Amino acid sequence: MSDSLSPNRSHLLRGRKSLILLAASALCAVVAACSPVQPSSSGGGAAASPGAGPSSSGLAANYGPTAPPAPGTVKKGGTLTFGLSAQGDALDPTTTGALVNKQIFASMCESLYRLGGDGSINPQLATALPKITDGGKTYTIPLRADAKFADGTPFNAAAMITTWKRDLTDPESGRKSEMGPIASMKAVDDHTVQVKFSSPFAPFSSVLTDRAGIPESPKALKELGYDKFSTHPTCVGPYKFQSQVANTSVTLVKDPNYYDASKVNFDKIIYRIIPDSSVRAQDLKAGSIQVTDSLASTSMASIKSDSSIKVLTAPSMGYASLRINLKGDTPIAKSKLLRQALSLAIDRPTIMKALYGPYATPTCSPISDASPYATKQSQACPAYNVAKAEQLIKQAGVSTPVKITVKTSNTSDSLQFAQALQSSVKAAGFDMKIEPVEFATLLDDMDNHKFEAGILSWSGRPDPDGNLRAEMATNGTGNDSGYSNPQVDKLLDDAVHVTDTAQRAKIYGKMIAILNTDLPYIYLDRSQILVGYKGLSGVFIDPVGVVHLAYAGTTA
Repeated sequence: MSDSLSPNRSHLLRGRKSLILLAASALCAVVAACSPVQPSSSGGGAAASPGAGPSSSGLAANYGPTAPPAPGTVKKGGTLTFGLSAQGDALDPTTTGALVNKQIFASMCESLYRLGGDGSINPQLATALPKITDGGKTYTIPLRADAKFADGTPFNAAAMITTWKRDLTDPESGRKSEMGPIASMKAVDDHTVQVKFSSPFAPFSSVLTDRAGIPESPKALKELGYDKFSTHPTCVGPYKFQSQVANTSVTLVKDPNYYDASKVNFDKIIYRIIPDSSVRAQDLKAGSIQVTDSLASTSMASIKSDSSIKVLTAPSMGYASLRINLKGDTPIAKSKLLRQALSLAIDRPTIMKALYGPYATPTCSPISDASPYATKQSQACPAYNVAKAEQLIKQAGVSTPVKITVKTSNTSDSLQFAQALQSSVKAAGFDMKIEPVEFATLLDDMDNHKFEAGILSWSGRPDPDGNLRAEMATNGTGNDSGYSNPQVDKLLDDAVHVTDTAQRAKIYGKMIAILNTDLPYIYLDRSQILVGYKGLSGVFIDPVGVVHLAYAGTTA
């Protein structure tokens, strides 16, 4: 998560977070002497039912709908400080894709729909699920009549259409390929909007739980222009934008125009940029931040010893991958046999156990095992096999060592993970050079194909089309590998034109089997979501890992 209108995609591929749970030393990543972090007796590594509360041990399996805390259980006023794991790109729902920006949007930019803890789609700025007619080609959506943008202007059908027109035409938009084959849009009345597609597009309701479902103030768009909207993003939400200091913080204040303002407790939220996971954990324990979006697995023993800290943990729909630039003039770009050898040379189970303990699982698929779209074919993952990798290298006619340069974020966690991969693939004859860069630079280099290979993570989407189209379609807005396969393009289109889950799952199984032969991305692992908070009530996470604070307050 490139459209044909986009001359420059430097702001489009922000749906990846840096690897946030990488911890143990790289040297112990591939040896039995490593001691993985153990789950607590409360079973903190598993998800509970949506809305389940914190367990007595301080660990919680709690994600789901946001809801106000019970009256009298939280205080009114004050400032909430959030430890954010990275600096995102432009704070603009149309152009960004960064998970860290989605954390901020959760407090200031509501969507038409939101995800429940079980992946269900629930109305937010819409008042009901879409009415789908015309064989899946027409979506009619009723909207709230009491919502206003932070600048006091009304939210209505015309405003939603203004936003979607921008999403579809802005040269920097990251939303175009997500929104499907839209043929027309119209305001049925002030509070009903209708979208018609040229062919059925099954994922649309799911798409509207994300940034394509966020309305932007037409007044702000007109006054600021598309290219400056991020300097003062204006949406509908419990908090509104106040200021931003690059690489330091983003400050939001309570929005009196919010339709549910009486239930909003804090006066202000400050998102502090703290890239180092150990520093975030220390700051949480010290109380200088009250929430952090990601905890490292190696911090969990210390965190669990502090009874004042609660941890929300849930399976993630996201995944990490090693991405190959197929546009490059390198052996790994030219030969899928080499890419197959590289995948076989990665000892996923050993690396994940050493680095994550119980908080991640190996994967070779962009579809979660828990997804209704998962099948035996889509989840197949070849075992670690050095001998077969060596055989494929010989078959490719390339002498060893096979040199490959891999870019990664320059955080200590990401470097440790890259070093673990480096150590693993060496046995098969790969000489992996690690090139660490700042996270924003890494994203830009990926966007512009200035890399041979790179390690990134994607936060995931509930509908597989959201995990595949942008990154694997020939014209996908997130296709940083430069991958193009007409068969995959056709399967992507076939999958969204049917509504039966089993039929779609079968199509995705065929597609992923092709991807795992061509290997533009080598899928690596799926990490659990670990969010810590202290002294608060009303904190929730969704299956994408976004922290919701709309009604959070300091515990009374």
